[in-house]
Amino acid sequence: MAESGLAVETGRAAIWEVELGSGAYRLFTTGRRDPNGMGWAHDTAAQWTVVHEHDAHGSDLVPDCLPSVRDSAFCG
Repeated sequence: MAESGLAVETGRAAIWEVELGSGAYRLFTTGRRDPNGMGWAHDTAAQWTVVHEHDAHGSDLVPDCLPSVRDSAFCG
């Protein structure tokens, strides 16, 4: 949804990597709508996140899916 214009959409639907010490940041994965909560498989370093792929339904719904997350991937 871009009802407020495309400028306010910059950096959304993404997972950001942030270095706490320096404050440096970069887009890690794009195209994931409303990712929240991440996990790592310690034996393989695979990363996962749950996502809400819907709009305007509130935050009380369960996540829609649990996809893997890859560096520099576009998942949209």
